[in-house]
Amino acid sequence: MRTATEKYHAVLEGKLQEAEFVRQMRQAYPQFITQWNGYKDSISILKQKNLIFEKKEATVKDIDVIADQFPLNTIERGIDMELEAKGIDSTGNVSKEDYMKARVKVIANLQKDANHYINLIAGESAKVDKHDKMVEPKKGNEVDVHNGLKKADLKENYTKPVNEYDQTDAVADYIKDYYRNPKTGKSLIDDEIISDFYKTHPEWNKQMALNKVCKTY
Repeated sequence: MRTATEKYHAVLEGKLQEAEFVRQMRQAYPQFITQWNGYKDSISILKQKNLIFEKKEATVKDIDVIADQFPLNTIERGIDMELEAKGIDSTGNVSKEDYMKARVKVIANLQKDANHYINLIAGESAKVDKHDKMVEPKKGNEVDVHNGLKKADLKENYTKPVNEYDQTDAVADYIKDYYRNPKTGKSLIDDEIISDFYKTHPEWNKQMALNKVCKTY
């Protein structure tokens, strides 16, 4: 159940109607809020009774404490990406204001997901169905076409060519080129970032291995 403060903030964010807020506060605190009270005086009364509070703005000190939870290179990588997204050359002369805005946004994103920028680089999204979970069989759809086993004809004498281009290399090269600054020719992505992604996403390596088997046979 949300607190009175959370409901108040929901009103400020446009997620809850003022009239509904007053109705709920009247039910929760009938000793303070009556049928004669409107939204503004209800807010005033609740604040006087220390039942609701304004949002506390994060200070630079707060941000620095939170930032200590994450590796410096992870934060700097995110700042570069946020600056580039705003059309600001991260390798050029960046103003302190732009840098601090980007830093605050990066730390906020990392708090929600420590791999936020690695996933962003790889084009991963929680809204995209990666078909990484088994699908419950239903009538007319008895087979999980994405995760079910597929029949394969094995070629036991196959030998991989020495110069065969690895799919993981191709993906890495594509990502580096995609995030390359056209002015400087420098990419925001390096081999360390790619390596970090594969370490935190073992299922990607597994998928690449499966893809290579499918192409091989």
